[in-house]
This record gives sequence, structure tokens and C-alpha cells, in this order.
Amino acid sequence: MTVHVDTVCVGPLETNCYLAWEAGSKAAVCVDPGGEAARIIAAVSRHGLNVGALLLTHGHGDHLGALGAVRAAWHVPVWIHQADAPMLTSAERNLSATIGMPVASDAAEHHAAQGGVIAVGGITIEILHTPGHTKGSVCYLVRVKGKAALLFSGDTLFRDDVGRHDLPGGSQAELHRSIRERLYVLPDDTEVYPGHGPSTTIGREKRENECVRAA
Repeated sequence: MTVHVDTVCVGPLETNCYLAWEAGSKAAVCVDPGGEAARIIAAVSRHGLNVGALLLTHGHGDHLGALGAVRAAWHVPVWIHQADAPMLTSAERNLSATIGMPVASDAAEHHAAQGGVIAVGGITIEILHTPGHTKGSVCYLVRVKGKAALLFSGDTLFRDDVGRHDLPGGSQAELHRSIRERLYVLPDDTEVYPGHGPSTTIGREKRENECVRAA
């Protein structure tokens, strides 16, 4: 199986919205539709994709700003961790109100729990609960037989950096523990697609990331 990834960088905070799909069936997921719904919808149309799930890595407004619009366009379920679920429906809780761009959405259909699995077409997505940036931060792992796995890390792990832990629900100790115990144990060639900035690999971050060194 071949899985393709397209990145649509959206919104004033340049959030990475990802489209990941199976080459043959075009079955796809959309990760973190943070804004500019028309561009995301256009990308799906351009690739001829059949989006089967909307996956949120956490509940901050810059990662869900286009959720309402793409949800209405595709009529597919939303996944978010239970701890961040209340942020979907409140512009205050998801912090979008604090930057003068309030956004809220209907509640999610599903909760993304540690160890859970989401199947869309031939794509199987494993859920890793990685609290620290928020209480309900998760990463989504796609294992591809014979190839490097793909990890959508949200604002947990970046290239040469890690997510903020000074916002409500954040914890530096939890963030570092999540990275070491849930992410750095993955194969070094795992491709990491973060919520902001360029992609990287687990091996590179274990070697180069000065924020969280491998144990």
C-alpha cells in the first residue's frame, strides 16, 4: 500500500493541514483543518479524494478553524481526545477568542483514545495520547508495510522543537514524557508531519532536538 500526503498550510499561524490517502482507492483522512476551508476542499477535489474522517490532534482554534465548513462539505465524522472535546464548542476554551478570531464547532462524533485504531479504506491509523501541549493532545500513526511509518504529531513534536506547554492544560513534564515514551520509541525512519513547520523524522529529532533528548 502506498500512502500519499499533501500539506495545506493555512491561517495566520501557518497551521499544517494534512491530507493523507491510499493511492489506489483514494480513501483519505484530513488532519487538523485549521482554516481556509476553500483551499482544503479544493485540494481534496484536485486529488480526487474520498475523505472518510476528520482527525484533530488537539483542540486549539488554529487547528480546527475550518472544521465546520469541511464537515458540512464532506459529512464525515470528527475525532478528538475526550480531554480536549469541550474545546470544540467554545471559542474561549479553544483560545480562538483570545486572538480575536473566535471559532467553534459542533461536538465530535468520536473520542480518540490511547491505543485506539481508526480505519479508513485500507489505511489503519493508531492513536497515541501525548499530553503536554494540551491534556488531550494526540498523535496519529500510519504504519505502511515495507516503508517508513507516518506520524501526524500536531503541536507535540516539531523539527528541532516541541510544542508550547504554558497554555491552559499544558505541562512541560507531561510533554517531555509523552515524547520520550510514546514518540521516541518509534522507528528512527518514521516520518513526522508536525502541526507547524517542516517535516522531520523520529531519528533526526532524537539526535538533534535540544528541547527533549532521547533517554
